[in-house]
Amino acid sequence: MAVLNSGESVDLLLRREIFDSLRGRLEEVRDRVNKLFSWIIPKVDADILEVKGEVWESLSSIYYKYEDDTQKRAFREVLCEMSEKISDGNWKAVYTKLYSIERSGPA
Repeated sequence: MAVLNSGESVDLLLRREIFDSLRGRLEEVRDRVNKLFSWIIPKVDADILEVKGEVWESLSSIYYKYEDDTQKRAFREVLCEMSEKISDGNWKAVYTKLYSIERSGPA
């Protein structure tokens, strides 16, 4: 077994630091490349029926979290309002309202 003198051990530490630094930079580059590919290559679409089931579950949990009739009525009226706008081809109005609430928080 070879014996290291103090100069060799410092050299090994320096090499290890360089290696660790390079590894960190390579991981950053890998993450950036993965992010770029995720923007370029479309994700595999989920089964629409499965997603619709999840949406119904979410709506059900929202509806039943309300305890009084006024809250439930407001929920139904919002759904009707959304439905009318979407039926009229005005999805953008619904999206804009949802987006503005998401950005600013509930009123």
